[in-house]
Amino acid sequence: MNNVFSKFATLTVAYNEERFIGGMLEGVKELHNLVIISKPWNGIHNRFDNTEKIAKKMGAEVLLRDFNNPAEERNFGIDLLEKQGFKYIIIIDSDEYYLKKDIKTIIEFIEKTQVDFYKTGNNVKAFWKNTEWCFRQNHILMCIASSKRLNTNQLGGRNISTSNVMFLPEEIYLYHFSYNRTNEEMFEKISTRGFSKGLQKDWYEEKWLKWNPDMKNLGPVVPESIPYVFRSEEIPEEIKLRLNKKYD
Repeated sequence: MNNVFSKFATLTVAYNEERFIGGMLEGVKELHNLVIISKPWNGIHNRFDNTEKIAKKMGAEVLLRDFNNPAEERNFGIDLLEKQGFKYIIIIDSDEYYLKKDIKTIIEFIEKTQVDFYKTGNNVKAFWKNTEWCFRQNHILMCIASSKRLNTNQLGGRNISTSNVMFLPEEIYLYHFSYNRTNEEMFEKISTRGFSKGLQKDWYEEKWLKWNPDMKNLGPVVPESIPYVFRSEEIPEEIKLRLNKKYD
């Protein structure tokens, strides 16, 4: 690990993400990776899958501990990584993929700019059901100085109390596979993770199962204003290979 990379660690909170976490970790394997596995904060716990096994196989530090909300879980991880000497924490979900070369560019960019918070620009591709459809997301908090903490009263768990942030270069893409799931996988996700205050079944039946490309307001959490879904461009071969690779 070179001296620049040694200042950075990644932090992932995970629950039953065996299909995605191996590919995510492969993209950041030059860094120290901390994966925290908790029972659902607000949903129904029914099982643990092979997320822990895969994360350990990929060389991650894995912590098993239960938390009340995602911000509490992430702040615990930031505390731990700060004590280990890391200066910046890249917050990355199990189903968020970056190109390996882009991780290097992100780190070089942060080294040059040195502010406390970084967000993605308008360049997040979130895939819907499969890789043929996607929608745009923007302004996701993706890196935080280890001396700072997240708001604990926000649903998403990646919220901060300042607008003093810097956006990543527009050529950096985040490929987000949170909605790239089968019907069974999506129903389990919204049930176990407590989305939308008990309205999971209504959302699943009315928005997920009945979806057509002209529908809007698709998200199961507030805000629900996901724009219309459009046909995606070809995803990079590196991302495709990691997405389809078996890691267990």
